[in-house]
Amino acid sequence: MSSLKFEINRFSGHSNFSIWKIQMMALLQRECLIHTIDGKYPDDTSDYDKEKVEGDVLSVI
Repeated sequence: MSSLKFEINRFSGHSNFSIWKIQMMALLQRECLIHTIDGKYPDDTSDYDKEKVEGDVLSVI
């Protein structure tokens, strides 16, 4: 299985935010990180795991 590379240009404030947001949501979904947007973690998720996932999201963004 090959890994697909997906790049999104940084949001500069001059481009279309709506398109950037859709692209970012798709990327987070692909990386299984979309749940961090609404903060709905499974009940048994430790604070350490939440911090790690949120760090992963920040590195993706």
